Amino acid sequence: MTLTFELMDLLTGLLIVAAVVLMVFLAVAVRNLSLTLKNVNRILEESRDPLQQTIAGLPGLMDNLDQVTDHLNGLTGELEESIPKILDDAQAMTGVAREGAEAASKAAHSASDGLHSFASAFRQGGPDLGAYAGILAQLLAFATAFRSKKRRRRR
Repeated sequence: MTLTFELMDLLTGLLIVAAVVLMVFLAVAVRNLSLTLKNVNRILEESRDPLQQTIAGLPGLMDNLDQVTDHLNGLTGELEESIPKILDDAQAMTGVAREGAEAASKAAHSASDGLHSFASAFRQGGPDLGAYAGILAQLLAFATAFRSKKRRRRR
């Protein structure tokens, strides 16, 4: 027994088999898509209330954000005014401290010179009245320098 097939019948048969396979594949894909859409709908339903609450709270949050921004703008303006004043005060205090240090250095140098001349007077045969007067003048200059610096700082 011999079977003969025409080429056209064979191609038609293959085409029908391919169509059936494609229909099965499409049916599975549509079923999976349907399940996925059901899950998405369930998730949206579950998150509807929290999302609506969050969206309802956004205007209040924006008002709070506006208030914070206004406060920050005010603080920035105040800082723009006060920082130069603070820097000027710091510069003035630095100048006073520098002047105080210079005065203390001069006073210490003067006291050192006075003590040196006093010691020299003792070494050269005893102190005289001029040496005592020099020492007293140096001590008074030292005390006056510190008093004037304290008065400047209090002002």
